[in-house]
Amino acid sequence: MITNQYKIKESAIWSWVKHMLGLKGISFCQLARIYKVHKSNFILRKHIPCPKYEKIIADLLELDPCDIWPHRYSKDQGPNRTFKFHKNKFMQHRTIKKQGINGKSHKL
Repeated sequence: MITNQYKIKESAIWSWVKHMLGLKGISFCQLARIYKVHKSNFILRKHIPCPKYEKIIADLLELDPCDIWPHRYSKDQGPNRTFKFHKNKFMQHRTIKKQGINGKSHKL
């Protein structure tokens, strides 16, 4: 269970990251254009860890990702989590989307 203290810490870290990027004149939209990805790949790092994009942000701030998000990294500076793709959840979402709101199916 995530405590309020954890949420406040995450929010404070994220505010600091946005502030520091802003001081360097960098926005998440600009990062997305540079790396040819959607801006949500960077914005979602507030809530969803992803070592690849955390590293990009940390490099721009001239820090290690473990310095910015110490709770997301182990003592050897490696990510303390792995991404797990849940095929069942994906297929369940796809089925709901395919059926539509009114139950009529349509092409995706």
